[in-house]
Amino acid sequence: LFALCHISNAQCDKKVTFKIDKVREIKDNNFNHEMSMEVTFVIDKSKIIMTLLADGETHTMEGEITEVTTCEWTDYLQNGRTRYKVDLKDEKRGEIMKSIIDIESINGKTTITGGPEAKENQKLEFIVAEYSIAVEENAAPANLPIEKEKKGKKGSRKS
Repeated sequence: LFALCHISNAQCDKKVTFKIDKVREIKDNNFNHEMSMEVTFVIDKSKIIMTLLADGETHTMEGEITEVTTCEWTDYLQNGRTRYKVDLKDEKRGEIMKSIIDIESINGKTTITGGPEAKENQKLEFIVAEYSIAVEENAAPANLPIEKEKKGKKGSRKS
């Protein structure tokens, strides 16, 4: 049980970059409208960086992960979910907002939903177009199958 919990929480520590092309506004569990915009969402062990490009302007929010409240994956970023509590700082306003960010995947379709902790009825849902998982620099090499040495006839050498 300990090993299973350790492995599942280790999944939530990976550095992941999400590329998003659609964002939906949710209010009172209803979709208000859908917007097309480019969003890059980076989650690294203790921080989250979100960069939005809309109407030719770039907007960045960065925050510290204060708690990982849920990390339940049967297959990382294919089936399962993670919930983060984050202190997000808006670069333009300079204010810090306590937020909840959920990442959920069902059959490989991933969404990121987030919003202020104080306004549970107002959220944004980011539809993930693609993602990449960073390979750790100090990670042990993967266990690759060992190829058997091919033996052939040795030719005779003449000197």
